[in-house]
Amino acid sequence: MTSTDPSETSAAPDASDQVDGAGALFPDPPAAKRSPGGKRKKGRKKDLLAGLNPQQRQAVTHEGGPVLVVAGAGSGKTRVLTRRIAYLVSERNVHPGSILAITFTNKAAAEMRDRVTELVGNRAKLMWVSTFHSACVRILRAEVGRFGLSRTFSIYDDTDAKRLMTLVCRDLSLDQKRFPPRAVLNWVSNCKNELVDTESAGSKVSTEIEQGYLEAYKEYQSRLTAANALDFDDLIMTSVHLMQAFPEVREQYRRRFRHVLVDEYQDTNIAQYALIQQLCGEVDDGPAAVEDGPQASPSELMVVGDSDQSIYAFRGATIRNILDFETDFPGAETILLEQNYRSTQNILDAANAVITNNEGRKDKRLWSDAGTGEQLVGYVADSEHDEAQFVAGEIDALVDAGSVKYGDVAVFYRTNAQSRAFEEVFIRVGLPYKVVGGVRFYERREIRDAIGYLRAIANRTDDVSLRRILNVPKRGIGDRAEAAVEAYAAEHRISFADALRKADEIEGLATRSAKQIAGFTAFMDKCEGLVADGAPADEVLTTVLQDSGYLTELHESSDPQDETRLENLVELVAVAREFVAAGGATTIGSDGSGGGLSSLSTEPILTADPQPVTEPEQDGADASKKSAGSGKKSAGSRKKGAELVEGSRVDPAPPDSLFAEGLFELDEVVSADPEGSADPEGSADREGSADREGNADQRVSDDQLPSPSTSSGPMAAEDSGALAATSSGSATTTVTYTIPDQIEIGPDADELVGAEFELGAGAPEPDVTLGAFLERVALVADADQIPDGPAEESSGMVTMMTLHTAKGLEFDTVFLGGLEDGIFPHQRALGERKELEEERRLAYVGLTRARKRLYLSRAIVRSAWGAPQHNPPSRFLAEIPVDLIDWRRTEGAMTSWRSTSATYDRSERERKKEEATARWRNTVGFGSSLPQRKEVPTLKAGDRVLHSVFGMGSVVAVSGDGDAAKADVDFGSAGTKRLSLRHAPIEKL
Repeated sequence: MTSTDPSETSAAPDASDQVDGAGALFPDPPAAKRSPGGKRKKGRKKDLLAGLNPQQRQAVTHEGGPVLVVAGAGSGKTRVLTRRIAYLVSERNVHPGSILAITFTNKAAAEMRDRVTELVGNRAKLMWVSTFHSACVRILRAEVGRFGLSRTFSIYDDTDAKRLMTLVCRDLSLDQKRFPPRAVLNWVSNCKNELVDTESAGSKVSTEIEQGYLEAYKEYQSRLTAANALDFDDLIMTSVHLMQAFPEVREQYRRRFRHVLVDEYQDTNIAQYALIQQLCGEVDDGPAAVEDGPQASPSELMVVGDSDQSIYAFRGATIRNILDFETDFPGAETILLEQNYRSTQNILDAANAVITNNEGRKDKRLWSDAGTGEQLVGYVADSEHDEAQFVAGEIDALVDAGSVKYGDVAVFYRTNAQSRAFEEVFIRVGLPYKVVGGVRFYERREIRDAIGYLRAIANRTDDVSLRRILNVPKRGIGDRAEAAVEAYAAEHRISFADALRKADEIEGLATRSAKQIAGFTAFMDKCEGLVADGAPADEVLTTVLQDSGYLTELHESSDPQDETRLENLVELVAVAREFVAAGGATTIGSDGSGGGLSSLSTEPILTADPQPVTEPEQDGADASKKSAGSGKKSAGSRKKGAELVEGSRVDPAPPDSLFAEGLFELDEVVSADPEGSADPEGSADREGSADREGNADQRVSDDQLPSPSTSSGPMAAEDSGALAATSSGSATTTVTYTIPDQIEIGPDADELVGAEFELGAGAPEPDVTLGAFLERVALVADADQIPDGPAEESSGMVTMMTLHTAKGLEFDTVFLGGLEDGIFPHQRALGERKELEEERRLAYVGLTRARKRLYLSRAIVRSAWGAPQHNPPSRFLAEIPVDLIDWRRTEGAMTSWRSTSATYDRSERERKKEEATARWRNTVGFGSSLPQRKEVPTLKAGDRVLHSVFGMGSVVAVSGDGDAAKADVDFGSAGTKRLSLRHAPIEKL
């Protein structure tokens, strides 16, 4: 089958033995005939270019070589990406299974998938739309065996990795002060992000400290391998190394993914860039050793990003990836999206003015047709508490006036520490708020304990998870017993779990401990048996929490915090049940209700309101039956809700379903066979057909790709499979799907013709197993826990977060605080141009989050290290044109606090500031090797003072003398406080 796509027209092999799209797993089809009588469904065919500006249209319709879309803030890049995918499928007849779209969060991936589905229907589910890590997991589940790991490997998140590194540093006798586990882990992470493995890491070592890091890296990686585990950085590095070491693997995915789209390209690191190069770049290692054709040409690549929003260098992102795109991909085209659909022009002018001070950037200026809008509001506060008081007052005034709802407002700051002052004031005035970035759900102790149990059950070699829960809840297995087991495991070179099961052979192990270990291993064996039987994730989790004694311990606890922990575990069970409900099929009742087979989910996406799923009652004999096929538990036996009982019928597919499009034909067969076995010639395990090379264990599933070893696709046209069926009586309804020899589909189905289409090739099968649930939990990114926007309730809550967290969000009203040199930009960036430019990009991101109103504030005095700190105004304020800001209060307002004279000498004022700062730094031992004893200030009623926490105040009364002196001070909104003058961090003004 040849392609009519101009960018993928087949040609004779050139000198490099490449052909365009050679042997592609999903060859682009020729123009299809309209099926007899086929008509476009009303409203189904949409004008995909409607509402796009000329630059957006150019990006959507681009064909041929690589293209870089420089998308300014609020320029509609998500619309461009989704319309681009829909255009590929609908207008260029690209098979959805040949599209790979990469985003940086699961939330963004789900949003993109949903938008494309709205445009082109359920065929969009055949695409890979995922994060880098999720895509790599799917690749590794299929191919990692080449590196000696099992495809059921565990994924260690940051907490697991730190725990393992702590054990490594301890066992290597590394001084915890010189080698903090977090610092060692950061060094290892940087190595992996640069694709530096343990063998090549020696070239990075130049100091004794780095030599210690290298030893820890080698041991850490060795233990990961022994535990059949990968950490997050391994997912991408291992995928790249896999493609580099095995060209045939690279060719498999180059042939599959003929169209690759990458969002947020400015935030990619070296490893992510290398992965894109493997899929879409020129490779010079000669033709791949594959059986069915020459080396595939580079895929069509589109990257979308904005160098002005590259703010994650601390995570390993390198801005050079986007700045040098044209160099890395010769012949690349660049398209600028400068029209902003979010903010008013005043806000954009301020952002443009700030970012133009960075060097080496691609020149662009955001503009909007939304009008000039309100001026930015500036405010200079006396202290951080006065700044917070101003912000709270403004929010209340706006809400009272009906201009905004609380949910439309956000408060941004540079560091998490700045939230304290805002929280204190917001609590005092009763303003509803939510801080994003606190202790996240999956980082809470009880949740990590439960996940630890599940990981240890799913992967017996996962020593880190197993040792975490060995004595949780307390079961009498102490540190000495654990150390004895560890020593036995090391001596016999077996896993910690296997050593536990040989506790009776361990010398020196107390009888009581051995008995407790035996009980624990029996419990774990029972849970492993559930997993082996195919029990869904929620059933395994419930069993663990109940039978381990964890819930009992929390129920009997008198600690009020344990009640909250219990609620969190109940929530985790709800999450698991939602996962199972969304990941399995929908029950079809005898009346045909339930959505029909066309509503089967192809990917386990969590739903907000899962419907309860029940299994029909079965007698003892029928309950133990297994469906025909692979010999595993059938989807109807374990994947709840897939049963087709006697007398049930398949309701008609919705107009835009896969079945209605003609991609599958459904046959309803009533069999007298009580086991419901299907014709062995026409049945196959629902998880996919057996590998064409004869490997019966190779199956197409959610995390494994089909083998592209036949020219007509991984599944031949005559293949068919049986959807799982169980029975409550003697008759069984079995539904089979078949792929017609020649499919002719009208324009509403993208003109796909031929038998190459296969469900398993593009869409993951429903999977409710424990392994799938753990994978989903492990891949939840921090950004996925950010609220979508205003709360559902009309009142909502004010959102508070750091600027880094704010990336990708937008609010009607934004307050940006702490605009002082040393705070924002951060102190460590002031002496380094590259870091200062990243801080400026961070300011650009913060400014462009606002739709209508933007407030900029700073404090003259801010508490730091327990002492008042005087910071100059942020240089970013000076870069904004003065006519754009309405200053409600300036620093000049401070003179009335310090002197009754309007001609008070500023230089004298600055000198006293410096003296006061020096005194306080000496008081707390900051900046001086010999802290001096604090001098008790002499105060009288009416004196003005400055407190590092409460701000400005007026002395009401004094009592006592010397070290016992006390003062009652009125701090206005903070109230009247009685202070010990010897200890209070105050200064007399």
